[in-house]
Amino acid sequence: MQFERAEEAGVLTVEWTGLPLDLYAMGVLEINLQEIVDKVVYRIAAQERIVPSPFMRPSLRGLRPDLPYPRFLRAEIRTLSTGSLSQEVVFLLAAVLSDPTMRAVLSGVASNIVYAIGVSALKGVISRPERPPRRGLRSWQGRPDPIDIGPNLRAVALALAQNGSQAAELRVTADGPEGKTQVVIRIEDKQ
Repeated sequence: MQFERAEEAGVLTVEWTGLPLDLYAMGVLEINLQEIVDKVVYRIAAQERIVPSPFMRPSLRGLRPDLPYPRFLRAEIRTLSTGSLSQEVVFLLAAVLSDPTMRAVLSGVASNIVYAIGVSALKGVISRPERPPRRGLRSWQGRPDPIDIGPNLRAVALALAQNGSQAAELRVTADGPEGKTQVVIRIEDKQ
């Protein structure tokens, strides 16, 4: 499938401050980050009636857990630096969906991803976005973890804690049409 850059989606920066990540922790972080992107994008597209509501799809109700969310937007690492970890993620839209309506819907998707992480029920979130994004997930306000990314974040937090850092932070920042927004998650290994 062909993908093209979606500038209007924004840029997501993921920074890890702690011991260098082992391959397992890095893999868990990347796989779950892509799944969070897929869930957020699908929910935004469903809210705008571009795709069926997630409540109508059997795979999203748990009846067919073997079917993943469709990949409309591919998250691609643009820059990666080591030390602890810093990466910039850009978004590429499937060319078959690259019409003005879909591009408008995905405007600021990076901010929506940060907001979704911030409103999740994950313990350890110490800094949340101050306000919801103007575009995207309007119906989320007032509901904890509305698209069920908690399990993804829990898997990431456990893998990062098992990495050996006594206290570390994962910072996710969106830079998009609405400016910068970020969420900070403190990871503690309490062994």
